[in-house]
Amino acid sequence: MLLVPLLVPLLAACRQSEPPPPPRVVLVTLDTVRADHFGCYGSGLGCTPNLDRLAMHGVRFARAVAPMPETMPSHATLMTGRSPLSHGTTCNYLALSDEAATLAELLGGADVATGAFFNVMPFDEQNVAQGFSTRFNDLSALEQTLYADAKKMLNEL
Repeated sequence: MLLVPLLVPLLAACRQSEPPPPPRVVLVTLDTVRADHFGCYGSGLGCTPNLDRLAMHGVRFARAVAPMPETMPSHATLMTGRSPLSHGTTCNYLALSDEAATLAELLGGADVATGAFFNVMPFDEQNVAQGFSTRFNDLSALEQTLYADAKKMLNEL
């Protein structure tokens, strides 16, 4: 009988709690830009306050190495975790295979909403953006909407 008062609080503490919400991930990639022009990498020019603020609250890599000196293969590698020879996108003019599983597809399979905002049309046409639940790629027609949606998405983080 003495054990019952001790066991009740212990059993209550063991009950299942709500699962944590899925993590929020914002992946920012930029092409042909030097790190020393960003405040978060030491520049005092003040040209990148929004990216600097995002870097301050997230993970910033001090060193990143591209697998190839071309945009499409490098982004295909970033999205798949596979080398260019493995995923087959070895130059800017080769599309990523539909069979290649991307980060966006894996996140989507875990019920994580994903969005891609880009200004390089081939990303869509060459499957680098495959798996994103929302895509914005026409900056000329959607610039204001894109900016507002991206800002809203980032503010929700």
